Amino acid sequence: MASMWLAYNELAWTEDLLADPAEYDDEVEVYVDLIKRTAAEPPRTLLHLGSGAGGHDRVFKRHFAVTGVDLSLGMLNKARATHPDIEYLEGDIRTLRLNRQFDAGRPTAALRSRDE
Repeated sequence: MASMWLAYNELAWTEDLLADPAEYDDEVEVYVDLIKRTAAEPPRTLLHLGSGAGGHDRVFKRHFAVTGVDLSLGMLNKARATHPDIEYLEGDIRTLRLNRQFDAGRPTAALRSRDE
């Protein structure tokens, strides 16, 4: 079930033109700090739901083994090209079953309804 949104597929290459991934660094470090402070044990793995083009993953991978999930193949292709060391999976986070556990998860705006 691929995303039909043009901006997330055919126009995914424009992602870096709209926002330099380095602009996310401070924001993502807040998430990393929160995850580490609230975890019962030091987290090693992170499931990044709605990972998009992987802009946040440049920071996440400094701290965790990241697995990204997104519905948009265009964004995933960009993420895979930028971060070949990260596993990216295409799927709908509402129905995807990975049959493994992660130490932490990071949902993004993907949890909002696309109908809003």
